[in-house]
Amino acid sequence: MITIAASDSSWPMIDVVAVPEGKVIKNRLHFDLRADGVSTAEELDRLLTLGARRVDVGQPSDVSWVVLADPEGNEFCLLSRPVQELLPRTISATTTPLSC
Repeated sequence: MITIAASDSSWPMIDVVAVPEGKVIKNRLHFDLRADGVSTAEELDRLLTLGARRVDVGQPSDVSWVVLADPEGNEFCLLSRPVQELLPRTISATTTPLSC
C-alpha cells in the first residue's frame, strides 16, 4: 500500500492499494498530478522511467497536459504547471479542481 499525504496530515490522505484483478473498464477515479520541486519535463521523465507510458484517450494534440498510464493501464494526467507556480494561490475546499 502507498499513502499519499502531506507530511503534517493537514490534507486528506489517499491510500493506493494493489488488487489482484486487472483493469477491465474505464477508471472510476482519475488523478491529475503536478510536478513538485522539479520541472514538469523532469517529472515526466521520472514517471516514464518508473514505467508510465503516454496514452491517447482522444485528447486534442494541443492540450497543456500529458495523458499517461501506469504499468497496469490506469490513466492519469501530468498537468503543465508545477506546484511552485500555484503557491501564491490559496487552495481551499471550494476551489474548482482542474481536470484533463
